[in-house]
Amino acid sequence: MNNQIKICGHYYDIKFVDGLTDASGDRHVWGRIHPGRQIIEIELDSTISKKQESLIHEILHAIESSVDLGLKEIEICVLANALFQIGLGDILTEKLDIPEL
Repeated sequence: MNNQIKICGHYYDIKFVDGLTDASGDRHVWGRIHPGRQIIEIELDSTISKKQESLIHEILHAIESSVDLGLKEIEICVLANALFQIGLGDILTEKLDIPEL
């Protein structure tokens, strides 16, 4: 089982979490990143397409954390959706063990 991806020279562990919330625990989120610990968490209870797009989104946050492009959250959302639309999610599914519902 491969649940690790190299991003900007660093290996990130990919974890699938049921009932994922933001850091405060107040709000449901589809994905979350811990750059210092090099962990990306994705909501387990979602469709494969939502997991794929959320993973792309969090990978973009990891890139942003590494190279400081100054991207705003809305820009990351748009880029994640665009990359998902051209098939990056399917490529990630081939490289990682992404659980289906």
